Amino acid sequence: MRAQVLAKLAIHRSFEVGSPEAGVRAIADEAVAMARRVGEAQPLAAALTGALHARWRPGRAAERLPLAAELIELTEAHEKPKCAADAHVWRAGALLELCRLDEADAHLLRHAELVAAAQQPALQIHGDAVRAMRAGLEGDYERAAQIARELYERGERDEAEGRLRSPIHAQIHGANLVLVFNERSELGPQIAFFERLAQQVAAPGWRPALAWAQAQAGRSELARELIEAMSADGFSALPRDSNFIPRLAQIAHAIGELGDAELAARVEPLLAPYGGSWVVFGPSAGCTLGPVAYSVGMLQLLQDRPADAAASFEQAIERSLAMRARPYVARSQAGLAAALRARGEHDRADGLEAAAAATARELGMVRLERELNVAVRA
Repeated sequence: MRAQVLAKLAIHRSFEVGSPEAGVRAIADEAVAMARRVGEAQPLAAALTGALHARWRPGRAAERLPLAAELIELTEAHEKPKCAADAHVWRAGALLELCRLDEADAHLLRHAELVAAAQQPALQIHGDAVRAMRAGLEGDYERAAQIARELYERGERDEAEGRLRSPIHAQIHGANLVLVFNERSELGPQIAFFERLAQQVAAPGWRPALAWAQAQAGRSELARELIEAMSADGFSALPRDSNFIPRLAQIAHAIGELGDAELAARVEPLLAPYGGSWVVFGPSAGCTLGPVAYSVGMLQLLQDRPADAAASFEQAIERSLAMRARPYVARSQAGLAAALRARGEHDRADGLEAAAAATARELGMVRLERELNVAVRA
């Protein structure tokens, strides 16, 4: 019982703003050690889950892999489909952060099998979120949007009828809106939805997404005000938790649309240390905001540092190819072209822009097409 209570405490502390990371890990690790001494499956599963939450922070994906593998073995052996499904998604999320798509897909496939067998509303919503994420990663925005819409409608019905205890579907839908609609330049019409989420979820919550939607709607001053408020004291209002990188990536994209070099200089140092990873919302519920290196390169380009930006975009292309993420291959090609052109390397830039434009037209990436057209006219 003590091991399970310590695990729960670690989970709650992991979401508390200002909780020291080392302290949370110590509580979780004590729970794991105690559960292993007891030798029972349920306390150990709870403790491993607590340890995963304690390490669900920027740059800790590799540390979560062995814990998730142990949790998978334990829950599969004891035929706990709900717990096993969660375990597979934990490992998949860490692998996606590390840009190891093929390994992640094996776990997502098993997750889908367990979801189908369990027939639990919360699991089905997460299963749909994963399907929407994979469609968006490949650039199939129509399919991703359809799955996201059906997910939200089912969640609303299940919540109204008492089958869903927590309205997590609304937040998953918010992530899907960001992931699917930004490339179609359709975030602006979603302002009211993001405002509602921002009111329901403690700050900073959905303020980064709201700022981005404001930017796409042409409300530049409102977007800038939101970002300015969040950036106070080095973005101290953004907890260094599981959502730190996704929130900063959304802010970076909004800054890119605003074209604000000063704000770019505030965000870039916070994202740069994680340039080798992929942006993942939740434990693999969404990951179509691309490689962190893309956001870093975009911010460097805004600061008129084309050499640094070119290196970041090269890394972003490599990561995007590893993830078979055609939208971000195209985006990173366009970013590299802009960086090269700023250095006078026009021939290579022309080829990269042509490749990016072809992909953008094929996938319906309206925002990228518009940006490339502006670049050509300039």
